Amino acid sequence: MEKLGAVRSAVADGALDGALTGLMCGDLDAARRRIAELLDGFQRSFGAGEDTPVTLCSAPGRTEICGNHTDHQHGRVLAAAVNLDFLACANVVMPNLSPPAVRGNYALYDGKASSGAEAAEHLAALSEELSPLGLTIAIDRGDAPHISHPL
Repeated sequence: MEKLGAVRSAVADGALDGALTGLMCGDLDAARRRIAELLDGFQRSFGAGEDTPVTLCSAPGRTEICGNHTDHQHGRVLAAAVNLDFLACANVVMPNLSPPAVRGNYALYDGKASSGAEAAEHLAALSEELSPLGLTIAIDRGDAPHISHPL
C-alpha cells in the first residue's frame, strides 16, 4: 500500500500510465480522471487524509450470455469479456488477533498500520479506537449463515 497523496501524485505525474493503459484500454486522460475521482470519493467517504495508506484494485468485467449460475453445478456457461471493470480504493483494516507467541506466522500485510493492541487480549482497547471512526468489530461468522453451500 502507498499513501493516498503519493498515489494521487503518481497518477498526475504519469508514473502509473503503463498500468492504466493496460487496465483502461488506452485512454489515459479518462483513466487519470477516473482514478482521481475514486481517490476523492474515498477521502470524502472515509475522512481519509493524504497520508492514509491505500491500494487500488481493478477487476475485469465479464458477462454471462447464457448458463448463468449453472457453473456452480458443473454446467456450462457462455461468458464474454466486456470493456468495463470494477475499480476500488481500499485501506486494509485487518487486526491480527493471533496470540503474540504465534503472530509472526500470520504476517499477511507487512507495513500495515498497527497500534500493537490488536491481539484478542486487547479487543476492548481496539474497539475503543475504532468507535470514533464509526467502526465496530464483528465477531460473527463472517458469512451469511442462511446460505448453504452445496459443494
